[in-house]
Amino acid sequence: MMQPQAEGKGLKCDLHISPDVPYNLLGDEQHLRQILINLISNGIKFTETGGVKVNVSNLAEDQGSATLRFEIIDTGIGIPEEEQSQIFDNFSQANNVIRQEHGGTGLGTSISKSLVELMGGRMGLISQLHRGSTFWFEVTFNRQIEESETDSRPDLIQNPRILLVATRDQRHEALVQHLSDWQFDFNHARNADEAVRMLRTASRSKDPYTVALIDQERLDMDASRFSKQVQVFHGITKTNLVLIDSERDESHATLLEAGYFCVLNDPIEKRMLFNTLHATSLDTRRDGNVTRLVSLKPETSTSTALNILVGEDNVTNQKVLTKTLGFAGHTVHVAGNGDEVLDALEDSEYDLLILDMFMPVMDGLEVVKIYRYTCQAEEQIPIIILTANATQEAATACEEAGVDAFLTKPVESAKLLEVIDTIASKRHEAAEESRISAPPATELKPKVQPILNLSILNNLASLSDNVDFMQDLIKGFIEDTETVIQKIGKQADDQDYSQIPDLMHALTGSARSIGASHLANIASDLQEEATSFDKKELTNRIAVLRDCFNDTKNALLKYLEQLESAAI
Repeated sequence: MMQPQAEGKGLKCDLHISPDVPYNLLGDEQHLRQILINLISNGIKFTETGGVKVNVSNLAEDQGSATLRFEIIDTGIGIPEEEQSQIFDNFSQANNVIRQEHGGTGLGTSISKSLVELMGGRMGLISQLHRGSTFWFEVTFNRQIEESETDSRPDLIQNPRILLVATRDQRHEALVQHLSDWQFDFNHARNADEAVRMLRTASRSKDPYTVALIDQERLDMDASRFSKQVQVFHGITKTNLVLIDSERDESHATLLEAGYFCVLNDPIEKRMLFNTLHATSLDTRRDGNVTRLVSLKPETSTSTALNILVGEDNVTNQKVLTKTLGFAGHTVHVAGNGDEVLDALEDSEYDLLILDMFMPVMDGLEVVKIYRYTCQAEEQIPIIILTANATQEAATACEEAGVDAFLTKPVESAKLLEVIDTIASKRHEAAEESRISAPPATELKPKVQPILNLSILNNLASLSDNVDFMQDLIKGFIEDTETVIQKIGKQADDQDYSQIPDLMHALTGSARSIGASHLANIASDLQEEATSFDKKELTNRIAVLRDCFNDTKNALLKYLEQLESAAI
């Protein structure tokens, strides 16, 4: 998910999961994902050269639970020691220079720490100025029903492509036995040169290996050099390199830095091998759910160009749907989760909504139910649900929620456009009938955009039973935004517009995070257009921004009063 953001800055983004991390754990997936996204995004944001890596290790485990440590390590600007104690405070960054150069308010780290603590864990920071930072957190997860080694679930790993490199004798026999037990296919490369050739060939044929298991002792090349040689060739980087090492006392940090996903100690434990194959297959399993873009002909598209909102969290699926719908002449807007979909429906008007059934934050059916309940019937738009769950139960659930069409993944693009065309035609016919039979139209008042997104605010409030959390959050946002708007006004007065887009970007991010959707939209528009305005026009737009902030401030304080009254 974060790889494109890192690659856009020329940074590496690596993941290392220790082989002893069990796969069969129970925990709060939604909050864990939010924590990781916040911390990795910050790492990428404050890093200009080098990269960001995520290490996951197993601190302790028993039959009922496992305590994992997550480390998000960047090679960025670092944080001065005297500033580190405040870094988890609401709206805190290391200093004003950093804020001006990189934008943002520090809300992500504050929320992340709160989420970690709500999960019963703890969070900390190790940093050195100009050398980078490590944000770490430790959380205990419950284990699922314990399974013996021989009962491992090969069905959890879908069609892994495995290459054994330089494995021989007893070590090779042990690997072959384990893989055969799970009915996993594999190929074998006798040496480093043959391995690189096979990896390149697989990559060029668009069927790269999922993982290469490399025997360091038998490899006819230094392990770090082999990894670098593999990384030279574009595409092979999709293959995770796992080193088998017999030197238990040797530090593996250098090998991980060289590009290895993890290091397996010899002799290989079957459970450790399974955990490793499971971890390296996660990206492959996600890609397997990506829709296929088929060859399209213009005549398959509807004659009516629609304004379509797509709710989909998978980045590749977003691209496929955008390209497919755009080809048919539609305008496409993408939201990455259920909350964003509801925000978009409040902020703009659409002709059609396409939703993934299972999204983070809020799933597709929940979005449908909330939308159908809160929106007046005559204003409601058709909804199409996409899902890999091709069961009658899923279809029935969609019908009961008020979904207009239900399509299973992988979705054929021609079929999707055909369904859209049918829905659009029916809607056009209904509109014509309504127009013919309706009395003369009266002038409608423009739709008023809501100041606050209460779903975001309520979600934040639910993070803590103590109202002090929301007091600090809201009052910190108000103070911080007042400062930002003052800086924007001064920049405009001085006709120095260079920092206005960055300030608007920071304001947009913090406003969206706290649910100030109207303010966020105004700031976002100004961010894109600020440098094209003359002084008079920019001054007028900043006045609108300031008025919107005052309305937002009053609405937030009123919301806070309601929270405090409810807490009494």
